[in-house]
Amino acid sequence: MDIIIISCGKFELHRNLTQNAVNTCINSRGDFRILVIETCQDVKYQNCETFYFPTANKFNYNKALNYGMSLCKDKYVALCNNDIIFHKEWSQNIIHVLDNYADSACPFDVGYHVNYKEALKYKLTQGNHIFINNQVRVFFVGWCFAIKREVWNKIGGFNEGVEFYFSDDIVIEQYKKHGIKHALVCNSLVDHWHGGEKTWRDVLCKSKQRYYTGGQEGKFRQAKEKLWRSQ
Repeated sequence: MDIIIISCGKFELHRNLTQNAVNTCINSRGDFRILVIETCQDVKYQNCETFYFPTANKFNYNKALNYGMSLCKDKYVALCNNDIIFHKEWSQNIIHVLDNYADSACPFDVGYHVNYKEALKYKLTQGNHIFINNQVRVFFVGWCFAIKREVWNKIGGFNEGVEFYFSDDIVIEQYKKHGIKHALVCNSLVDHWHGGEKTWRDVLCKSKQRYYTGGQEGKFRQAKEKLWRSQ
């Protein structure tokens, strides 16, 4: 499996998060090629390949993912933030689901899925079960998901009509349009540190702000309308 990690190593905290993501991925037991897509020039990481991705004035998350995908060769690709901690054998369980049940899959986020109120409605727990569902921020979380490479080709790459917020929302719209089946894999475990936040109360309060970020929801609506109008 190829692993794409999107990183901005401007500060030591974020460089440490990225290196920790690389290290925990390597230690999780799997056959990986790890590619870090780094927005800061001259920043390098150990035990992986680092590729500089210039952003000019604005960072576009899905554009960074697309750049990473253009460098990948494996049948399976995981697309991740730099603040992920990977648990043992997370990738084997994801690949099993991609082989047998779905085209795209997310691991179970140990902190998030037992704290976020929308996820709590479904009483999600760790275990040997999967959910075929593409509801964003519950079953699909954009900070760590894996796909068959053919999915990226089928949807025409990840939509770049949004910048950072709503990147996962627009990908799900692409999934819906092209009939991509997505799963949450509850025995594939990761932790998402949300940029180094220490408490989930802070994280969940900040997550509400995404819908009030100036102009971002409008950009998502425009991108969604354009997507569904296109052939």
